[in-house]
Amino acid sequence: GKWIAAAVIGAVVDRTPLGWDDTVDKWLPEFKGNTKGTIRLRQLLSHTSGVRPYLPEPRVDNYNHLDSAMVEILPLDTVFKPGTRFQYGGLAMQIAGRMAEKATGKEFETLFEELIAQPLEMRNSHFTPINTDGGHAPMLA
Repeated sequence: GKWIAAAVIGAVVDRTPLGWDDTVDKWLPEFKGNTKGTIRLRQLLSHTSGVRPYLPEPRVDNYNHLDSAMVEILPLDTVFKPGTRFQYGGLAMQIAGRMAEKATGKEFETLFEELIAQPLEMRNSHFTPINTDGGHAPMLA
């Protein structure tokens, strides 16, 4: 899913005021005064943001929307100074996705449908969670 998220976010950057050098707090004011607020979109997508890679254990990845994910991510400390290291993970991508939602006023799944799936005629691609009846995989990008 991260490559799909990056494609969606890139399309949003091409079509809206959202920019690669925008800071998190420009689009997500709840991050103002927080170290994560100064992180740039390009750092989120290049895994150089310093955002911890995943929620601490025991983690519950049961939220369905990026706005509720921000509630879980906001209080977490960064693990290194933004731009100084590479660390692969998913939480930074969720922040970037939420920035795209704010820039467009649309949910990320809608952005994927409009910017990627429909133009490419992708009829069997879905976001999780999906209905697992009928042989569908339970987790899809």
